[in-house]
Amino acid sequence: MKRLVAISFSFGFFITRAVFSECIQTETANLHAGPSLDQEITWVVPKHMPLKRLFEKDGWAQVVDVDNDVHWVRNTALTQDHRCAVVKVDRAKLRTGPGEHFPQVHFLPSIEHYATFIYVKRQESWAQLKDDADNRYWIHRSLIWVY
Repeated sequence: MKRLVAISFSFGFFITRAVFSECIQTETANLHAGPSLDQEITWVVPKHMPLKRLFEKDGWAQVVDVDNDVHWVRNTALTQDHRCAVVKVDRAKLRTGPGEHFPQVHFLPSIEHYATFIYVKRQESWAQLKDDADNRYWIHRSLIWVY
């Protein structure tokens, strides 16, 4: 889950640093405009929201979300124990298997934008997701953001 990113400065040299995949581990988390509780809350996100960590400062992480917006969140709200996924379209269908020939999940046939899950695995262009009750679903990979 660790990726290396090269950052170029106008001086012509590169600095390489690690970029991490993170998930919200608390039931909800407040994302802020800056690294302080006094900063404006920019978004309240649910558990399992995937975020990309950019920097860390004084117990806070600067992160990028599915919409490519930058926020700050307290480190204690984050985990790297598993990968997470978020629906990036208005509505998406959940399937019982990896393909359109599999039936939709009967008790949750479609989900809305920003629904979050634990990412389990990928099979070709499909992703298996699960919720906290260990219910497993399949969704087309193009409909979710996983970092």
